[in-house]
Amino acid sequence: TVGWGQVAPYEANITADVLHQLVARRVLGQDISDIDAINDLVIDANMKWPWSAVCRALCGVDTALFNPSYRRQSLRAHWGAGPSDPVLLHVGRLAPEKNLPLVLAAFDAMYRANPRLRLVMVGDGPERGALQARYPQHVFAGMRIGQDLAAHFASGDIFLFPSTTETFGNVTIEAM
Repeated sequence: TVGWGQVAPYEANITADVLHQLVARRVLGQDISDIDAINDLVIDANMKWPWSAVCRALCGVDTALFNPSYRRQSLRAHWGAGPSDPVLLHVGRLAPEKNLPLVLAAFDAMYRANPRLRLVMVGDGPERGALQARYPQHVFAGMRIGQDLAAHFASGDIFLFPSTTETFGNVTIEAM
């Protein structure tokens, strides 16, 4: 078993040359999403590929759930936003690695241009208490799931997600 932050023995076999070839194929417009294309590169490089360690992970969003039909004026009113008031939305864990000072700085700059702007932060985490105490004028909605989360996404107008540590931020495509 490989623990967090450790490199599996087979990972050392994946050379920069193979990675460059993958990037080059993608730049040339070739489909490299097929595991067979990656396998061909690995075979060409005379490398061992641990097929028992490979699985396909499908990343996607339920578009029946995350769509504009979940927009709720009653939720916006609860946030203190009228029908034409813009709402800046952040969804994610409220933690230092999420670059939350940039959310607040962006809000401040936008607020100076439009004082009707509201900030809603959906999520929970170690920074929530301090943020809520320092910025009582903002809405801290806590963690949401399912239709409730979809309504929060759909009821916002501007999505801001400045995290610098995400590998695949589902919230970004959920917001779209």
